[in-house]
Amino acid sequence: AMQVALPAARYPGEDRVASFYSALQSALEERLGQHAIAIVDEIPLTGDRGRGLVRTQPTDEGREAVVRSVSPGYFEVMGIPTIAGRSFDRTDDAAAPRRVLVSRSLAERLFESEQPVGRRVFVGRPAREAEVVGVVGDVKHRALDEPDLPTMYVSAMQAPSNSSIVVARRTRPDADVIAAVREEVARLDRDLPVYNVRSMEDVVAVSPGVPAR
Repeated sequence: AMQVALPAARYPGEDRVASFYSALQSALEERLGQHAIAIVDEIPLTGDRGRGLVRTQPTDEGREAVVRSVSPGYFEVMGIPTIAGRSFDRTDDAAAPRRVLVSRSLAERLFESEQPVGRRVFVGRPAREAEVVGVVGDVKHRALDEPDLPTMYVSAMQAPSNSSIVVARRTRPDADVIAAVREEVARLDRDLPVYNVRSMEDVVAVSPGVPAR
């Protein structure tokens, strides 16, 4: 996992940010392979910042959920199962209707035993309508022994974050993967650093509760 942050002054607006990350992912997929690379605004076990209310009707009280912005391929790279429907792909861009994925726990709270895929939800204030295109497995946001936190995923091509993390599945030595990410970021913008490089093994090892046990 490697951090990249785009300064708002040089990347104003979601279109510029999404275009950068899309170009970066395409270049890295050519070098590292499809489903070997993806982009997310926060990885599991590092916190649950970024929350929002999700409703099935605009006037509902709604359910609080952790909100994550992820690129196509994220669930495949991280090994998070797609339980129903599909994950994001390249068609889920700014030109497409707003689409989201929900975790199993959020699907159960919003729809109980009903089929979530194809349903509409309303997110934030003012409420923005989105279609649920898939259900994915729950992840641990803060600690391995925490209860499942309902989570909604938005497409990074529709709602990108200026500060994001490139996640790469090992297909070759770590040094080669890190070098590839640094080189492609520099090719797109020579002034952007790639920093906070760490493996998921390291993230798990220092997550709350693990050292004590």
